[in-house]
Amino acid sequence: MNILTILFEAGYGGELMGEVEGMGELMGEVQGMKGLTGKVEGMKGLILEVEAYVVAKGPPVGVVWKF
Repeated sequence: MNILTILFEAGYGGELMGEVEGMGELMGEVQGMKGLTGKVEGMKGLILEVEAYVVAKGPPVGVVWKF
């Protein structure tokens, strides 16, 4: 399991975009504000099921992605 910490600007419960070192562009959708679950699309079109945890408040939002 890889654990990545990313920063992105997005409204809670809205669309998110971020960039992860070594992973390229990261896009996905999230629901809710805490214990977020959603999907991210990797640079090679791979769709991963992930769990997101809010680790910071206010934009930019810090999220730890586990997959």
